[in-house]
Amino acid sequence: MFKKGYNKEIARAMALYITYSVIGPLLIFGGIGYVIDKILDTRFFLLFSVFVAYVISNILMFRKLKNINHSINVIDSSASEEKEQLDSLEDSRAVDNNKQ
Repeated sequence: MFKKGYNKEIARAMALYITYSVIGPLLIFGGIGYVIDKILDTRFFLLFSVFVAYVISNILMFRKLKNINHSINVIDSSASEEKEQLDSLEDSRAVDNNKQ
């Protein structure tokens, strides 16, 4: 059903996606908060921007997990449909053999 090494490719892709979905918002929003704090000489914006990056990272990861779960369900349902078709084909062949 799957090519050899397919699971490794998916694992690498997921590791990279999770890494960049955490680092990306942290660098972008953390950098913006850091610059604003340096300009205004405060600490509030950096902490707030790190919190916003945390929330965005979690949203990105949960969306990805939702897509993966949906894909797994589609694969499972198609596999069960194929199995049902094979079972019905085998049953019809068994009935045909019994008639002969």
